[in-house]
Amino acid sequence: MRKLALILLIVIVGTTWLFAGTTGKLAGRVTDESGKPISYVNVMVFQNGKRITGIMSKENGTYIIINIPPGEYTVKFVLLSYSALEVSNVRINVDQTTTQNARLARSSYTIKPIRVVAQKDAIVKDNTSSVRDVNTENLGSMAIGSVEDIVALQAGASMVGGELHVRGGRANEVNYTIDNMSVSDPVDGGNALQVDTDAISDMKVMTGGFPAEYGNAQSGVINIVTKDGDSFYSGKVEYNTDHVITSGRNSDVFKFAFGGPLWPLGSEDLRERLTFYVNGGGEWLDGRLKDYYIADPMSDYNFF
Repeated sequence: MRKLALILLIVIVGTTWLFAGTTGKLAGRVTDESGKPISYVNVMVFQNGKRITGIMSKENGTYIIINIPPGEYTVKFVLLSYSALEVSNVRINVDQTTTQNARLARSSYTIKPIRVVAQKDAIVKDNTSSVRDVNTENLGSMAIGSVEDIVALQAGASMVGGELHVRGGRANEVNYTIDNMSVSDPVDGGNALQVDTDAISDMKVMTGGFPAEYGNAQSGVINIVTKDGDSFYSGKVEYNTDHVITSGRNSDVFKFAFGGPLWPLGSEDLRERLTFYVNGGGEWLDGRLKDYYIADPMSDYNFF
């Protein structure tokens, strides 16, 4: 039993000695141009373009890498704000320590631009009401014709019989506000002023917890902000008709929008401050008996 234990001890010690004798070490010190040590420098060992091992220099600039197989290597010293240094043909011998010092020079580093996309917070802490923002950028590509049609697309609102209902309330329980001015009908409720969808800059639909500034509202509040002119000229003309294909009750809709600076020859600041925006339109409807009955409604009136 003692002989077996002695043999095992010799084998273990011999194996450890053989393992230690098949690798080498790399050590050195990293300094700057004035000889001061540089800490936390990335020291990487490569062979045939493949990284073998690596370490970071200590606070005093020294480093030591153990268990490197014998051979020739390339050692790279990299640290931000310093020029990278690459040393080729560094020889590692068996059971020996190869010393490789490095001196790094200061250099500027250009950071690539970072693109940050802002995201809307899921919960607004200072908001006490249930608000839904309507994205007005895509209104031109949507099959809508009025503000009520836009609101009906939101959750909690619907169009029934041509009337808008929010949270199951009546049509006259919705308060309409345009540019901080109430335009609700004081007698029957509802919207007393129609706004073209091309003239809407921002729109909010409130369905609960209304602030104190919105009075006389029971089921919902629709707050609309109209567009302002820009420092450049832009416009739009739109004409819709169904006379080409269908017959019977026909419809013609004409709309236009135009805006820009009042004084185009002024400075950029003046063009941004003095702007205008004009929007208007009209709609004509024909009944299915239009070809059989033609009347002149203005004939009943006498004008001088």
